[in-house]
Amino acid sequence: MIFGIKEKKNPNKFTREREERELVKTVIKRVQDSTQEFDQEEDTVKG
Repeated sequence: MIFGIKEKKNPNKFTREREERELVKTVIKRVQDSTQEFDQEEDTVKG
């Protein structure tokens, strides 16, 4: 569950599900990117 993101109210189930999948992919990519940046910063501090 992701808080702070408004649900789509598109009545077409197929379209709504596709949009939601794309949104989830975007959120996951941003989390992965921020995690990689944190790991790189941590390596720099430890190095």
